[in-house]
Amino acid sequence: MEEAIKQFAPMIKGMYARQGALAKAFYETSGNEALPKISEVMGKAGMESANVSIAQGMARSMKAIGEHYEMMEKMLEVGLEIIDLSDDMIHFKLSQCTYGLEGTDRELCEAMMAEIKTMFSTLLEQEVEMKIPKTVAAGDEYCEVIITKK
Repeated sequence: MEEAIKQFAPMIKGMYARQGALAKAFYETSGNEALPKISEVMGKAGMESANVSIAQGMARSMKAIGEHYEMMEKMLEVGLEIIDLSDDMIHFKLSQCTYGLEGTDRELCEAMMAEIKTMFSTLLEQEVEMKIPKTVAAGDEYCEVIITKK
């Protein structure tokens, strides 16, 4: 498994970087008017990711998602640290943005994170609330995300 993770890492990192680059370019040319469309597209990507995970038999719990994130850290190496994980919430930090949004702004980060919020809601079969107290997109030292079941 470790070898497979290493083989797919560049492809997955590149995919996230391309998503971020496209969103940044769209945002730079269209400003805040681009944010709803970016959020919509990323939400659809989150639903698709969740459906792939469901088809592959991923358990539909917050803890299973946390374990999945820990596995993804081995691939993406973005400095993931899970601060708290329970049946109802996950609280984590990242030292790097998977989308490469460092130095942009909070609004673009939040639009891109619609992918994660929708993925969690789809996997858990219920709405979630997402808080982003810190984001490298807005110049913070790290990203901090808290996702809780509603």
